[in-house]
Amino acid sequence: MPDEEELAELYASYYADENIASDDTGMVSSKVSLGEHAGYLGHHVLGKGGRVLDFGAGLGTLVKRLTDMGFEAEGVEFFEKAREEVRLRYGFDFHADIGQLEKGGYDAVAMVEAIEHLRSPWLTLKVLGGLLVPGGTIYITTPNRDGLQARLFGTNWSEAVKPIHLVLFNFASLSHLLRECGFTDIRMVRFSPLTTTSWPRRLLHRLLQALSLYGGLRVVARWR
Repeated sequence: MPDEEELAELYASYYADENIASDDTGMVSSKVSLGEHAGYLGHHVLGKGGRVLDFGAGLGTLVKRLTDMGFEAEGVEFFEKAREEVRLRYGFDFHADIGQLEKGGYDAVAMVEAIEHLRSPWLTLKVLGGLLVPGGTIYITTPNRDGLQARLFGTNWSEAVKPIHLVLFNFASLSHLLRECGFTDIRMVRFSPLTTTSWPRRLLHRLLQALSLYGGLRVVARWR
């Protein structure tokens, strides 16, 4: 497990100026997938309105999409260069941490490809739960340790070899963690948002989802 100093060096390399300028940090989900996640949050989690917090907001694409859809969206991003870029692009002032945010102030929290980067995910989940209104929803996406590629390649799986991926989950381990942190009604979104516009790949991904072999795990849960 890397320490905080080692992680800071790793993130600095990913968020180098040239990578930010080209939207190629390796830390941010594609605009296609973030658009799909925004649509799911808007239609299936938030409904007609609500306040949502994007934890690990990166360069702000998900917050921008949700804001354009009419939701009150905020972001948390630990890396300063990313926050500066978001301010320049969209005028958003992202939070640097979650410690000072309003308890019980959010209807939903999104963690899109973020939980696998945390050294102590249980501590973060407990704090995020406290930021939700009673019955509020958390939406988590993360690489699926039970997906087809993970089964085929094992320790050589592309998600497993990334040095910034510290904890990898399957549904059993993630649901157990959520339950221990105070969440209920934990559910896997089997036919979840896809990350491609290619129809052959979309059909393949839907098949993998039907067989519970999809590479991305998407889970929703409610705060007690």
